[in-house]
Amino acid sequence: MSGVVSVVDNTGASIEIPVVLTSGVKSGPVLWINAGIHGTEYPGIEAAIRISRTVTPEELTGTVIVLPIVNTPAFFSRTMYECPMDNKNLNRVFPGKKDGSMSEALAFTLMKEVAPEVTHVIDLHGGDTVEALHPFVAIRKTGNQAVDKISRAFAAYYGTASVLEVSKETEGWTGDGTLFATMAERGIPALLAEAGGVGQLDEDSTLIHYEGVINIMKYLGMLKGRPEKPGRQEFLDSFIWLYSGFEGVFYPHIKAGETVEVEQSIGEVRNFFGEVLEKICSPVQGRLLVLVDNPAVKKEGLLAQIGRTTV
Repeated sequence: MSGVVSVVDNTGASIEIPVVLTSGVKSGPVLWINAGIHGTEYPGIEAAIRISRTVTPEELTGTVIVLPIVNTPAFFSRTMYECPMDNKNLNRVFPGKKDGSMSEALAFTLMKEVAPEVTHVIDLHGGDTVEALHPFVAIRKTGNQAVDKISRAFAAYYGTASVLEVSKETEGWTGDGTLFATMAERGIPALLAEAGGVGQLDEDSTLIHYEGVINIMKYLGMLKGRPEKPGRQEFLDSFIWLYSGFEGVFYPHIKAGETVEVEQSIGEVRNFFGEVLEKICSPVQGRLLVLVDNPAVKKEGLLAQIGRTTV
């Protein structure tokens, strides 16, 4: 069954979000598969569309709710990071506001119309238009042992080599304002999955998402078959963001996915005369998960994101 969720913001402007609901012949978990919180992260959007078209009621136990593209204004305007209707990052405003701007109203509507029905959540993401990305998944540690156990199983069965675990006390990024952290804190096992980047719809990244979701559905007993056993994974205990102190031209020295040591050079920012304005070095040991693979950089612009290796 397909339809739309309507959202109206505090100015009276409205948008529609596509949704596909598939109910199995047997009752079971209710899985919310969400994509397109950022409108230019295309592999997750494509994977969600494929899942909505390939999972049938006859083979399904439980229910799958698929929202393949949530931030439709950003998708059609090709706007990275933010919703162009209010210039806010939808992935920072959950659980939203009833009388808020479009991003806040959108988050509030999802939490009101979709969230109460679900038992598990997978939120699909990737590197945005200027971001090269090393595939990884993230979970929120809540202190609720039952929830955290399932979320960690999700991380294992998704199949990425890198797993980021954050909490309210985590140094740097805690996940606050995201869908996956909001749902986990409400007692719903949730996963954020990242694959793909630099504005491309590539098949390898799409398959990471598609096969990861299918494997989790097998783990939950929603589809027949054994889930593939997880391989060796590295666990990262914080997400460190690096920003530029100057506007200019960014020259990376390494690639997304490489390991980094403390004080290792990530790159440098130069002016338009080729003079070095700033050297960017890693403050931690870990994995370079996201790298801005684009020369244009503003002052205080994002350059890289590093997952710190668990000590």
